[in-house]
This record gives sequence, structure tokens and C-alpha cells, in this order.
Amino acid sequence: LYVTPLLDAIPRVVPKGIRLVNLSFKEEEKNELILEGIVYLASSDKELELVNTFLLRLKDNSTFTKYFKEISVVSTGQKQTAKITMTTFIISCQDYKKGKVMK
Repeated sequence: LYVTPLLDAIPRVVPKGIRLVNLSFKEEEKNELILEGIVYLASSDKELELVNTFLLRLKDNSTFTKYFKEISVVSTGQKQTAKITMTTFIISCQDYKKGKVMK
């Protein structure tokens, strides 16, 4: 199996307003896909709501649920730039279900 289906699914479930800044895959005891991103909507409540929407879309996506047992937000925070404060987040997708992902 290739990671192509997973990479193809990501832009289909990312809500408008979210920017992914890093994507990494770790092959260890528990295989893990990590999605790191930022969101700016001028309201931290709305930003967190959008992160949760992204999480729900990942959990509802058959490609992701086919391969990962656990999909969760593991971190949220705030990042200050010169003019604005935005929300940062990390979503972890763990426990590859069948075989190994080929790179």
C-alpha cells in the first residue's frame, strides 16, 4: 500500500482557513501520521472550532479510518506575529491497521 491515497485525501478534508505547515510519518511501534497547521479567523473560539471541524472530517473520511484507529488533536496553542495571533495545532493519526505504508 502506498501513502498516495492518504495524501490525496488531505486537501479534500482541510477546511477553508486552515493552512498545513508540516506533515510527517513515523514508522515505529505505532505508526503515526502527524499533521501540523495554523488557522487565523480573528477569533480564537472560531479557530478552535475550525480545528475540530478538520478533525471530524478526518474521522469521517473512509481513507483515514481505513488505515488509522486513533485520530486526535494532541496540541493546540497560540502563535503571535507582529500584527496577529493565530491558533496552531497538531493532529495525530495512529495505529496503521493493515500491513505497512510504503513510501
